[in-house]
Order: sequence, then structure tokens, then C-alpha cells
Amino acid sequence: MHTNYPDADRQTVFQEGLEFQDFVANLLLKEMGIVISNYSSKYYQQTYGENAQGFEIKLDRQILETGHVSIEVAEKSKAINKSFVPSGIMREDNSWLYIQGNKKIIFIFGKKTLRQLYQAKYKDKVWQPKSTIKTFRLPIAEARKYALKVFENEHYGRIKGGKIVRFGCTNCGFIFDASEPEVISNTVICPKCDSNACNEFEEYKEFKERWEEVRRWEEEEARKYLKK
Repeated sequence: MHTNYPDADRQTVFQEGLEFQDFVANLLLKEMGIVISNYSSKYYQQTYGENAQGFEIKLDRQILETGHVSIEVAEKSKAINKSFVPSGIMREDNSWLYIQGNKKIIFIFGKKTLRQLYQAKYKDKVWQPKSTIKTFRLPIAEARKYALKVFENEHYGRIKGGKIVRFGCTNCGFIFDASEPEVISNTVICPKCDSNACNEFEEYKEFKERWEEVRRWEEEEARKYLKK
């Protein structure tokens, strides 16, 4: 768990970060059936990562105000230290998904995708929001383009108007048509798994393609690891 905004009272920052971490864990469980097993000890956090699933979670409370997502790439423990060390998306740990946002908007990125973006477009545009952190600023429009999934307010999957709309469930993969928003309280529920993790079909296809690309990469990395 990390936070990404200017200096504030350390205890307040820490507590807000923990609360956001729990918020994300609850959201993923409710919307996608994903259970996060967080590591509590410093040893496991430093040796392996934030949790057993490899999800890095970062609070960035000013996304909507600034119009960008501030992606961390380096840090140092004290401002007086001369050198920065890789952190955030550049940290070598078990994380492969990078979840950043606040209670109004949350982006889920493939960590590999963010690294590729950084190397290709933002390596020479790094800035320091505070003396101990280096980040690059990813515009919201670009963040939407490259994110595997975006949660806004409650979730995606709302019916527009009274027409029939095709949906895909990102929880179980079932594809179905939905209608009569007044009957289902304007929220799409998957008829197969009873989940509300449903996107309109074009968004669903794009999500599936990106998710599968990341999963293929993860499987390739796992095979390399298992051969060692």
C-alpha cells in the first residue's frame, strides 16, 4: 500500500492509505470475486510484495482535480539521501497488476504496460511531487485507453436508455442482452453468475483482450520462473 500526493501528516496519510487498500479489496471481492491476501510483516512486504496475488495498490486522491494519474517510478527514504531507488512500477517484486486511484475513480493497469509507456513516452518527463518521490503524469484519457479496467463511482455496466444492450461479464465471461432498466434498478446483473461486473460488449471485448494479453505474459514469466 502506498499513497501518492504531497507531504501531509504521516499518520493521516498512512491511515488513508490503509482505508483505500481495504476499499479496493472489498470492491474487487464484490465486483469481480477476487480475494486479496495482504502481507502484514515488513519482511514479506519487502521480500515478496504487497500481497500474494501481486496487486500493487496506490492511493492517488487528486486524479480528477489534476487530470492525470501520477505513476511512481523512484523514491528515497530521506530527502537528504543522494540517490533514488526504483519503486512503484519499477520495483522488482511479485506485482503484475497496478491499481491506482481513489474512491471516485480507480484504474487497474498491467504493470508491464505502464513500464512500456514509461520507457517509450515519459522517461524524460519525470517530476518530483515531493522531495522523496519521482513520478510521471499519465493523462486521464491515456489512462482510460491503457487500463485493463476502470471503476468510476460504483461500477461500469449501466444500461443506457430503455433499449436492449449487449453485455459481457468480466467475472465469468458470459455474454448476454439486457433491457428494461427500471426492472433491474438500472444495474446490469449477470444471469449466469449473479455478478454486477458487467461492461457493454465493446468495452468488454477490449477488457478481455488486454486482460488476456497480461495473463499470457504472466504465464510466460511463470514458466521461466519454474524452469529455474
